[in-house]
Amino acid sequence: MMQSFVTKLLALGLSLGLIAGNAEDIERFYHEVTAQTLYVVSAMDMRNIGMMLDYEYVRTGRYPDKSRFEDWMRKTFKENQSRELALDVWGTPWEYSTSAKGKTFRLVSAGPDTLHGTDDDLVYTGP
Repeated sequence: MMQSFVTKLLALGLSLGLIAGNAEDIERFYHEVTAQTLYVVSAMDMRNIGMMLDYEYVRTGRYPDKSRFEDWMRKTFKENQSRELALDVWGTPWEYSTSAKGKTFRLVSAGPDTLHGTDDDLVYTGP
């Protein structure tokens, strides 16, 4: 029984040593996974918003005006306790625009740098 306990204790010690020895690798992996997850969540949010914008178009014959976008978002989507709906996952307001006749739209997330117009922006257009 004592030998089993010692064997388990040695295995635990070895495991902790391996983890401690690779702490930087584990932390880097964690940050990479978190960053990729935020991109996926943002893409899913954009897809959901796009689907509801398309529904609005089918219902009314045009996409909401840019000036009404935030109100439309609050009306269309239920309040979310975890974050503000008018912001992307990085806490930046969505950039939304429509064509002159309201027949197409463009939705942009500023991405992790929180600056619109940079290489990490995510863009969704419709239809």
